[in-house]
Amino acid sequence: MRALLISIALACAAADAMAQQPDGAAQRAAMDRISWMAGQWEGSAATMTREGESKSQSTEAVRRAAGGTALLIQGRHWKVLPDGGRGDIVHDTAGLIAYDPPSGKYKFTTQLQDGRAGVFDGVMQGDTFSWKLPLPG
Repeated sequence: MRALLISIALACAAADAMAQQPDGAAQRAAMDRISWMAGQWEGSAATMTREGESKSQSTEAVRRAAGGTALLIQGRHWKVLPDGGRGDIVHDTAGLIAYDPPSGKYKFTTQLQDGRAGVFDGVMQGDTFSWKLPLPG
């Protein structure tokens, strides 16, 4: 009897969670605003740190996924050698951008090769998508 009650409670909780889930239309509409990011990208990149600017040669593979409700991103960034060639990989990352209708914000989830990860708010301003990473104290 106890197992049956637990099963019924779990089924009710799952049904309630499913009823609160969006149908994807809001996510797809928001993701359409940043669909221009999809594609293969290559070029130079600069990152601002406390030590100053760090430059790298970069590739980014970005594609729409999950029925148009997300962007998957894989990036690789190589140290720029004095002769302009590629050195060691300095930044290897995977990411996912999705839109969260309840908050009205884009969420950018990242995972780095060194194990660091995070979820950040993304902002669409004009034709620019940006996010900020807080620097540790």
